[in-house]
Amino acid sequence: MNLVILMYNEITMFENRLVVYDGLCRITINGNVGYSKRIFKKFGKTDLSHSEIENYILNMYKHRYSYTHIVNHCIAIDILLSSA
Repeated sequence: MNLVILMYNEITMFENRLVVYDGLCRITINGNVGYSKRIFKKFGKTDLSHSEIENYILNMYKHRYSYTHIVNHCIAIDILLSSA
């Protein structure tokens, strides 16, 4: 399956979950979807291993991303993995 189609399907299912099960507002959903798209583009998948997540977060700290940016990524990863 084409990677773009796979990403679209996974992100759409993720977005639907945020609306239906989590009841999040649109701005929060858009933020989580945006972070999830970045993760998917980097890894080509959404079911990340523990070591992939660790390295991803450590890399953000090494590149001095803001604390808020890192925390928002962590929240998106948590939601993404719990929806898998």
